[in-house]
Amino acid sequence: MLIVLILAASAGYAQGPLVSYLLASDTQLSWASCHVFLKGGSRHRIPFLPVVSYKRAPLGTAKYTRDVRIDAPLVFVGNGIVTEGGANAYGTLNVADQAVLLALDFPDGASSALQPQVSVPDRIRTAASRKAAAVVLFSMQEEPPFLFFSEKEMEGIPEIPVVTISRRSAEIILAAAGIGADQVFEKWRSQGNVAPESLIARLDLRIDGTFVTLDRPNFTFMFEKGIEAARTNELAAVNEESVRFVVDLFKDASVSWRKSFVTYFRDYDSKLFYTHHRGKGLASEAGVFNVFDPSTISLGLAVHENTHTLLSDEWGGSSSFLDEGLARYAEAMATAPDRDHQKTVEHIQASQLPSLGQLTGIDVGGDPQTEVAYPTAGSFVAYLITRYGLATVKRVYELETRDGDAKARASSWTTAFDKSLDLLEREWLNWLGQRKSGSPLLFAPIRSLGRSPTELEALPSPATRAALN
Repeated sequence: MLIVLILAASAGYAQGPLVSYLLASDTQLSWASCHVFLKGGSRHRIPFLPVVSYKRAPLGTAKYTRDVRIDAPLVFVGNGIVTEGGANAYGTLNVADQAVLLALDFPDGASSALQPQVSVPDRIRTAASRKAAAVVLFSMQEEPPFLFFSEKEMEGIPEIPVVTISRRSAEIILAAAGIGADQVFEKWRSQGNVAPESLIARLDLRIDGTFVTLDRPNFTFMFEKGIEAARTNELAAVNEESVRFVVDLFKDASVSWRKSFVTYFRDYDSKLFYTHHRGKGLASEAGVFNVFDPSTISLGLAVHENTHTLLSDEWGGSSSFLDEGLARYAEAMATAPDRDHQKTVEHIQASQLPSLGQLTGIDVGGDPQTEVAYPTAGSFVAYLITRYGLATVKRVYELETRDGDAKARASSWTTAFDKSLDLLEREWLNWLGQRKSGSPLLFAPIRSLGRSPTELEALPSPATRAALN
């Protein structure tokens, strides 16, 4: 299944540049470039992003072990659709060792009818089977398309370089070959798919895809070139230490570590380009992908990300709130056990703490309440483990994977703890209050936090909240 990755421009909730920066006409990427050119000497830069596999690696790089170097003539094949029923965008054209330019979509009846039958992965496979050197994708309807393959079955896609460009860039490529895009597209719209055509223009595509590999007992590390060898060894050692810590922390759940894949990038810009993920760290089924920070080779960060990896492997996924809560709990235990509790207190003092009913439903990391949600999740999960034990927390973690209807019929929290989330919240707030000053009612919420009257009645009296100030 081909998924369009939506990269949100929510400044403050994610880190690093926006995609628009990478694709600005004056932005130069030191690790990648794409040009259309003619042998006479003219060249035009084409902004692009690679299509990324579910492994979070650009197609054509064989998961960070191969550079992409393409110097090849271009061939335009319309929508690139080939069917058993006879539709053949290639005709008799030989595309071996050439870069295939094709549209993902087109607003004409023929394409619309065929697209559900012939997916974009199928069209990439067709180009690869015909020995094409690369595939260049553009969209007539969506500007610009940034694509990645997120399903495991996409592993069968050949390791052929595949990139996406804007419609405007596709028009420039056609113009370089003496073809007016407006006339071609109008003919396509009125008559169906256009005939394939070899172009006199050539494609010069470069992606530095070979990263430095370090193999260790618990990890295969990939480092973007430019990170000093001494620092890569430090990072490897910290991650190895984090595994020992995390496995011991969750030993009551009988967890075991499976060798993992970890990639480090020089900065936010290259991580965004290579993975299509905006932020400092990403833990996924494919592995962990981090921005290298030379000032903080942190055990805490390694513990956080590797907790995600361990629990995903052992327990499967859960709600964002519980996933992050367990990772924050582990990070705090490795560095500063009271950190999340103290930060939560600060949010309470500033009247910035929403109800847990609100926070447990958000995507932590991509929501405006993220800054509050991270420490709150860590503090609440730490309380639950302290009070009820890891086995019960694992139970609610697993129950939260159910769909919304199932959770509406039987609350995960009530099923696991025999208590509502509101009651657990009350207990947690009182526990925080006792830790802070010995007063069990210290952390009563106030109405400005957005709770309904019913929610307020279920929580402690606000009589002592003045003690916070």
